Amino acid sequence: MLYFLQVLRGVAASLVMLFHYRGFMDGAYGKTNLSHILFENGDVGVDIFFVISGFIIVYSTRKKEHASCIDFIIRRFFRVVPLAWLATLTFYLLDRSAYDNATLFKSLAFIPLWNKAPPAFGYSLYVIIWTISYELFFYVVFALALALTHRFRTLLASLLIGACIYAFQVLLTGGFSLNAYHEPVPDFVSGWFPPQILALFGNPMSLEFVVGMVLAEIFERYAGELAKLRPTMIKLSAFLFFLIFLYCYFTSTQEHHHGLLTMLGFGVVCLVMACLLLNILKRESRPHEGFWFFLGAISYSLYLVHDGITEGLLKKLPHVYARISAHQGVITYLMYGCISIALAGCVHKFLELPLQNLGKRIIRLRASRQARSGQSMTPSWLPQFKVPIAIIAGLAVAVLMHHLHSVKWKNFMPANSSFEQGRAGWKMGNVDVFEAPSIRAVDGGLSAHLVTSGVQFVESGEIPVERGKRYWLDAWVYVKKGAVRLELLADSDTTLLAEEHNYETDGWIRLTARTKDPVNCDFVTVGIDDYHTKSEIYIDAVRLRSQ
Repeated sequence: MLYFLQVLRGVAASLVMLFHYRGFMDGAYGKTNLSHILFENGDVGVDIFFVISGFIIVYSTRKKEHASCIDFIIRRFFRVVPLAWLATLTFYLLDRSAYDNATLFKSLAFIPLWNKAPPAFGYSLYVIIWTISYELFFYVVFALALALTHRFRTLLASLLIGACIYAFQVLLTGGFSLNAYHEPVPDFVSGWFPPQILALFGNPMSLEFVVGMVLAEIFERYAGELAKLRPTMIKLSAFLFFLIFLYCYFTSTQEHHHGLLTMLGFGVVCLVMACLLLNILKRESRPHEGFWFFLGAISYSLYLVHDGITEGLLKKLPHVYARISAHQGVITYLMYGCISIALAGCVHKFLELPLQNLGKRIIRLRASRQARSGQSMTPSWLPQFKVPIAIIAGLAVAVLMHHLHSVKWKNFMPANSSFEQGRAGWKMGNVDVFEAPSIRAVDGGLSAHLVTSGVQFVESGEIPVERGKRYWLDAWVYVKKGAVRLELLADSDTTLLAEEHNYETDGWIRLTARTKDPVNCDFVTVGIDDYHTKSEIYIDAVRLRSQ
């Protein structure tokens, strides 16, 4: 039992919970932002979970006889999916009027709601479920690697994740970044397939699983050697790693801090390493007791119930909810935390553990049947066809990537687009003129080509729209200098219907502005606002379409 890693899971779930509840403590002890000082970076618990997940998956499959691909899928399914479904349905039933059936279906399928604002991509109906999508992607990749090779499962899974990140970024967006907030792919790339799924596959948040897997390999190979060192040296090293994490946690001021390339990402790796060093001192099992061990055991249930379900259930008891919410401060903060932990304990005992046991029973039944029949746990045909399967899968992925790449750049760009292919990939042609956009119909939408340099505001002519419909306005932009704002205006009174803006970018990104309410006019105008006096902006493929 990796005791300290189990404790760290409880710490991670608690940090996320305290992050979501931080508003309750503002005003305590005369501090207007006390909880923000303490827990503004508490959502780093998600990154801790990802690194731990990568570690546990490799460590738990270290023995080949316990590493059946099918058994792995069964275990992970019953460990994660049913409870996430129950949490989503519970949250939906507590406030069903706020969501439609399409949103519910997407959430139950673990599809992010929209192709924007990575790495969460619009979250889910039940907000915190967005992280489960990454977990399931990792499980599928690891299961494939495990099916092909046990010895090199970590290497193969890491290469597959890296290939996905590179392929879905470079081939679909024309650029590459290890920033978890890198812009996603356009929604017209993949046709019927939800584009946010492709964007999620290409998001570097998944590299945190790779770090966890690498740490597991290092721990398994060198823990024995490290155990020969003096305990004082090991404790001192763990303490130093812990101090690094605390420094990163309390000094990081990055607004976007998910992912490895952030200050907190580095701190997370140090924190996990500190816990692994402490486990080296005591590798055998410890008693399953103590509050922190209990918190680690219920960490998944606590993560699922604390944000929305706890408050939703309390609202069904109006008198209790009114008394708890009447006071801002430490008492309310602690009461919400204690209620969430108690609820998570019940969910863990009566739902989570029985679901896990059901998965284990299925695995045992499968093993007993195969033992009676004398068959191997591994399908008889798999060893003979590992190499052909890998080659065919690689070719299929290559063909798919080529197709998606062609769809984006050839079928959807306007005929007068000045894109050309160069050594660095797709780039803007050498255009140095400014012209008002020429709106015309392309592939069922409205499209235009526009290059601006140092202008204040340009707008299109009148574009007919249908009353009562919502509209999406999107464009490809490259802001070399300054800033740009994309606007949709009601032509009758220049009312702003939707807007989106961005500052200097590393390359081409896609801006999307959505109308919150159905339009109440017959014509709209597309506006490009350059609100810096000396900006250099390139814009292409401006489209307006109804939702």
